[in-house]
Amino acid sequence: MTADLLMLVAAMAISFGLRYGDTPWPAATHEPTRATVIFAALTLVIVMLLFVMNRLYDLEMLFGGHREYEAVVRASSYGMAVVLILAFLTGEPISRGALVLFWLLAMPLVGGSRFLIRRLVFRLREAGLFIRKWLVVGTDEHAAAVARHLNSPTSTGIQIVGFLDDYRPVGSRVTDGLRVLGDPRAVREVAASCGVSTLLVVPHAISWESYRDLLELAAENNGFRIRLAPGLQHLVATGAQMTDSGFLPLVSLQPLRITGVDVVLKGGLDYLASLFLLLLVSPVWALCWLAARMDRCGPVLARRPVLGQRGRKGFSLLMIAPPAKPAPQSWPARWAWRWRRAVATSRLGKLPNVVNVIAGHMSLVGPRAVAESEAGADQPWARNLLLVRPGLTGPAADASRGEGMEEQAIKDIAYVRDYSIWLDLRLMFASFKRMLRREKSLPASYLLVRPKKQEATVKTKTVGRAT
Repeated sequence: MTADLLMLVAAMAISFGLRYGDTPWPAATHEPTRATVIFAALTLVIVMLLFVMNRLYDLEMLFGGHREYEAVVRASSYGMAVVLILAFLTGEPISRGALVLFWLLAMPLVGGSRFLIRRLVFRLREAGLFIRKWLVVGTDEHAAAVARHLNSPTSTGIQIVGFLDDYRPVGSRVTDGLRVLGDPRAVREVAASCGVSTLLVVPHAISWESYRDLLELAAENNGFRIRLAPGLQHLVATGAQMTDSGFLPLVSLQPLRITGVDVVLKGGLDYLASLFLLLLVSPVWALCWLAARMDRCGPVLARRPVLGQRGRKGFSLLMIAPPAKPAPQSWPARWAWRWRRAVATSRLGKLPNVVNVIAGHMSLVGPRAVAESEAGADQPWARNLLLVRPGLTGPAADASRGEGMEEQAIKDIAYVRDYSIWLDLRLMFASFKRMLRREKSLPASYLLVRPKKQEATVKTKTVGRAT
């Protein structure tokens, strides 16, 4: 909160300096009026109140990535709109130019400071600070998958300490070294002994009696929160929204797709970014075409048929094809062969997909493309993901982690449910970092999964220290 207030004050000072300083600004006066100063102070108060109302200081919201930056832009814009409306209604002569400058400066300054603080918090989490302990109730495959997704203290700030279950004995191993610590009836004792802050319940993985007791427990103040993790069959159905009819709370089912202004923003981002990428990578494709003419080892592009949007019309993913024959003997042809092979096996090999984006078959960010030949293409989650266009990158675009198709589907469906243009920008930035670092997966701070290689390193260090 202190950092946000300092950034807002800095934005206001810079805007007043640009407006009333020694700059070629078309103004009738070089000093702010009394009303302008009053409304400037009121703007700071209103924006800070809107920050609070948008949960920017809620521990569950802090360091949440794109949601945090989206809330900063939304609160700053609403605050500026409220101040300008008040100025219009009161008729006070204020400098609207200075306030608009403040609005333009406040968003990058506050967002930038929160980005830096987020980097600092990640470093502190590596030292064991700012970590919340969670307990999972249920031990089926979905509960184990949820635990693996969340158990990444550095990126999510969450550490899964174990499981509670009705059917497995205490001490049974579930996943990643996590074990059953008791049954749901002993939730108070286990949570108190482990210092648990949140209880994550997988309803379909426990008995009805335990589920009922936990729902009753949620009404009490036990020092921990209770959250429900819906199963995959609930996730793929539709979106849900609470409504009220005759004082009776009802759940209204919503279509699971990207709609409204999000469609326009996503389409504009796809076309503009794709045209920019096309200009950047066209020299690489030209060199690949020249290399194919020199080594004569197969076509330049490879095609992979996949299902299109709504499954009605498929299309082919375009990729740089690796050489189909062994390397030739002559040195120019051998150099060309090595160049094609290096491009095809790198991230650049998938960039011809931007042609599919420009053609309207794909988006830059979206669910993973589903091929007709893949097992599970006829599953309910696949039919729901086909409601939107597949993406060149996305939360589950990388399958090198050995995850099952259902685990990848959970990520993709969560992306569609929680879609915003900020989420697309965040995933695009993460993919760009992955390419620069030559990593096989997205950075840990952008995924709820810790890479297995990193887990192995952490375990090795822990064993070494114990020895």
